[in-house]
Amino acid sequence: MKPGSSHTVPANEASLKSELAIIDPNMGFAHLHKCINSSQTTQTKYGETPVGSLLSYQVSFTESSFSAEADLTVVPRNDVLYGNITSYPRIPLSNENPMVTPQELSTEEAALLLHLSVDEDKVNTIEASTREQSESEIWKKERTYRFTSSSFQLIAKRQRNHAAFAHSIMHPKPFTSKYVAHGMKYEPLALQEYEKFMFSRKTPVAVLKSGFVVSQAFPVLGASLNAKVIDFGCSICFGLAEVKCPHTKFHVTPLEACSDPNFFMEKLSEGKCRLKRDHAYYAQVQGQIGVTGAKWCDFITYTSKGIYIERIAFDPAYWENLKTELLRYYFEHFLKFASADFNSSA
Repeated sequence: MKPGSSHTVPANEASLKSELAIIDPNMGFAHLHKCINSSQTTQTKYGETPVGSLLSYQVSFTESSFSAEADLTVVPRNDVLYGNITSYPRIPLSNENPMVTPQELSTEEAALLLHLSVDEDKVNTIEASTREQSESEIWKKERTYRFTSSSFQLIAKRQRNHAAFAHSIMHPKPFTSKYVAHGMKYEPLALQEYEKFMFSRKTPVAVLKSGFVVSQAFPVLGASLNAKVIDFGCSICFGLAEVKCPHTKFHVTPLEACSDPNFFMEKLSEGKCRLKRDHAYYAQVQGQIGVTGAKWCDFITYTSKGIYIERIAFDPAYWENLKTELLRYYFEHFLKFASADFNSSA
């Protein structure tokens, strides 16, 4: 291959790479990169290095004292690993009864809802075409008139200033901060450490890139996933991953961070903590599970001193209540503003 030429990874090469990653995530061939002149980098203890380079997988950012814990007990495991899984199934992973819309809709409101409706093919096309997430124009477009999981709790509790709130959802202002930048910087590393740790404890997973997922049954709802996950020893193999890299707790372990009552995790016992069930992140996780039809999500908290993985199971009652509040707000308050905006730009 000539320097600077593009390289599309053949299906058999991609399959080999996936299989090698399962055998040993640290193996060099498991980190082959699809583009030889890519500018994508990852963090190591010696600073940034190109993805796929020797340092990117042989020199860990983490120290020898790095604390790693996982609680996967909510979903039963098998005695034998599934060795024949090579891909993630189409979404949704399970089905719900379709959304019931109000009978009295204006022509403009009906037009928007028709525009947002999706079938299984459309759900998976959108997901596949938005894996660059905020760098994707399609990702931005598909989110415009939908409620997304990162805001589910905020929306469900909203009681006033509906016009301004609707505008902020449809036309969010560009926003960045040191906290957002920190999360974006370390999320790829967190997923890499997650995959390595799960392999080391003999509960291997494959971490797959994901885009924006629209609920087929409730197409006004959607979720941007950090990753799709295949757990080869879990009785339910296919799940999700959500990563948090708290900037203010970056130099303590996740368990140590629980000593702060304002932290999103709470300590349950020695060596064990969990995401607070009244926190917005819990609504986000349950929303992601509900939208995709998955049954669990690995909630990953990552700092420079440690990683903690809590496998959170789907809570149908919680999702039903949350979904009811989201749909109520959508049809009672948001739809009239969204339909006016949609039809004015059509």
